Amino acid sequence: MSRHLKIGIAVVAVIAGCRTFQASVDVSAPTAIPAGFAGKIDPDGSTTLYLQDLELVIEARNYRPHDTGLIWEGGFLYLIPIVFPVGRVSTTYEEGASDGPLTISLTLAPEVAGFTFDPGAPGVTLDDGRPHSTAEFIGPVEASCAGIWAKTEASKEYPLPPGKKTCFVLRFPIQASPETSFQLSFTGLSLHGDPTPPFELSYGKFSGCPFSGCAVE
Repeated sequence: MSRHLKIGIAVVAVIAGCRTFQASVDVSAPTAIPAGFAGKIDPDGSTTLYLQDLELVIEARNYRPHDTGLIWEGGFLYLIPIVFPVGRVSTTYEEGASDGPLTISLTLAPEVAGFTFDPGAPGVTLDDGRPHSTAEFIGPVEASCAGIWAKTEASKEYPLPPGKKTCFVLRFPIQASPETSFQLSFTGLSLHGDPTPPFELSYGKFSGCPFSGCAVE
């Protein structure tokens, strides 16, 4: 076999062996589901709570990717030991995403009519006891959670259509770093004008995996 052919086979073998790995990330997530609530914490750190007649998904948007780079693997080519890259750890998150103000997305999916939500009602409290209210919010929008930031208005409630997902994104005036633990006080949800019981979630640093098959260190 010619030398050029051997080199060509080696290149094809390396390319065929390459695959993309998604980076694991650090993110703020609840340390536990509140007592008396049904719910789950997904591998990406997002939390789903099954309230009475309403499903609530809460996601802190302060993802910080772990180190990225090539993933190397050893092997043999014609009994010659070689080391070659089999993939690259990568991420779709932008640099600095965990450096600005903390943002938390809320997706509310009611099963019945009559629910309303006030995006200015939830608050966060740091370990030092300082409370912070919602400064700005996006919403209400369906599913995508995209929109323009608006200032909160006192006691303004937005209807939640039954059978649909309505998203709000709340911005708080605290650092978004996953190292900053805090307590989220969820309130502002009402049914036929009657406030539903508030609850609290304690958030801490969480090593998440936002995509299936990501490389967890």
